[in-house]
Amino acid sequence: MPRSQLCLTLRVIGGKRDGTELTVYQGTPLRIGRAPDCQVRPQSEQVSRHHCEIFFSLAGFMVKDCGSRCGTFVNEHRIVEPTLLSDGQRLRVGPFSFLTVLPHSREAPAAATDDTVNDGDICRWLDEPTLAPTSAPRADESAIFRKVLKMDELSCDAAEQALAQLKKRSSRH
Repeated sequence: MPRSQLCLTLRVIGGKRDGTELTVYQGTPLRIGRAPDCQVRPQSEQVSRHHCEIFFSLAGFMVKDCGSRCGTFVNEHRIVEPTLLSDGQRLRVGPFSFLTVLPHSREAPAAATDDTVNDGDICRWLDEPTLAPTSAPRADESAIFRKVLKMDELSCDAAEQALAQLKKRSSRH
């Protein structure tokens, strides 16, 4: 029987996708940026390769900027350290704005039965023409990626280093 988890909803504000929702579950951090290892990859020049990450901590859902050039904003204030998200706040990443809706519980999606990650489901909600293609990574990359996602509250740099180490280990096998 699936377990209910706390989740955060990001509701798109403005544009042709106004009102579209994206759900972030407590056990799965969400990285936004143009890099292939990000779950949401808008290809705007105002969005860095590893722009920001949303994750769950003991305090609640947090957002941290990953050293982005243009910054991550909560209620139009640029954040410089991990920031607790509250219900009804406005999160801005480059030209994209979201309304935060939390806390609430929802049944977590069923675990994947194979080694592929279908990040197309996450990215489809924002199918602006500026988004990168959403092809699923190879099975070995998917397993490594899932291991990195389980490292709750790591900095983006630490997660990148861990991913590089995991790739190195898996290439030896």
